[in-house]
Order: sequence, then C-alpha cells, then structure tokens
Amino acid sequence: MRLPFLMTVMNSGIDPLIIYDQFTEADSTSLDAHTPNKSPGGALWVESHGNFDIQGNRANLVSVGALPAAGIVTVASGLSDCKVSSIIRSPSATYYVGVTVRHSDDDNCLIVAVRNGHLIFVKRQAGTGSVLSDTAQVMAINTDYVLEVTLLGNSIKATVDGNTGVTITNAFNQTATRMGLYGETANQRWDEFQVVK
Repeated sequence: MRLPFLMTVMNSGIDPLIIYDQFTEADSTSLDAHTPNKSPGGALWVESHGNFDIQGNRANLVSVGALPAAGIVTVASGLSDCKVSSIIRSPSATYYVGVTVRHSDDDNCLIVAVRNGHLIFVKRQAGTGSVLSDTAQVMAINTDYVLEVTLLGNSIKATVDGNTGVTITNAFNQTATRMGLYGETANQRWDEFQVVK
C-alpha cells in the first residue's frame, strides 16, 4: 500500500516533502542506524524509548521502554505545522500504535494512535498523559491502515485511511518540530512515513 498523495507530490513540480522513509534496509538494522530516504540536513532517527529495527522493509518495534511502557523514535522535521502520515499495523488491538507529533521529549508530546477500534489523541505534558479525544474506528489486527495527522496552529486533524477525520483544538507544544513513531507492543510496524509541508 502506498500513500495516495505521494504521487501528487512527485508530479507537482514542487517538493513539499520534508521527510520520507520507506525503511528499505536489511532486516534487524537498528532504526537509529538507518537514514531516512529524505530528511532535512540528513536528520536521523533517534530512539528515545524502547528499541526499533527494520523487518521486511518496515520499521518494527522490538521492545518497549520503561514507563511509559512504549517505543518512541523521532526525527527532526524543522516544522510544527505540517502533515504527518504513516502506514501502521499492529498484531494486537489492545495496544496503541501510531505517531508522535510536536515532540519535545518523551514527557512532552502529542500522540495520535489507534487502539481497540478507536482513534485516540493523547497529550503527554510533564510526563502525565491525558486523552484529548477518543473516537470509534472500524479496524482489524494485522491490517495496514494509513494514519494521517494534519497540524495547523492549534488545529489537529487525524484520519485513518482517508475516512471522516477527527479534529481537535489544542495549543500544547505548538512549536515543537520532532515527529515520529509511537507503539506499545513488539512487532507493531510502520511504513511510508512522511512529513509534508
């Protein structure tokens, strides 16, 4: 599955693509030893919580870190207002799988993820998580979904497979520019990670 707007970006003659990663690397390559296909100034992935590698040309969560019991890996985008998207897949409906956006550090970030058939927005501020929105979504385990998050000022919109989105208003961490992957159990996978102006 490929993200639908990538072809538009490539055919438009302009390059709003800031970060793009297909995770094309030998299996078991640590994600922090992998260079994205495109990133500003050659920015690299930074594993700040848990361990990630590449399996089958996808980012793979190997193990979670201590509290919060999660895997978090980010890359500097240079933008706080942008569109972040990734193909996501999880072997379990019980655990969050998604992206972290406007990420200052693991204790101060926004998480947009799916879990148990729900699209969920979480704000982590000073190490404490609070759910900002929780909306039912039809989802199945071991299935690819495209999660897309649009950040514009204090407006944050998320969609799964382009379906009707959920928009929230929240000004937290509005200037933070690291974006990345967030998961809570081994063998969750991500592909086609993009950050677009």
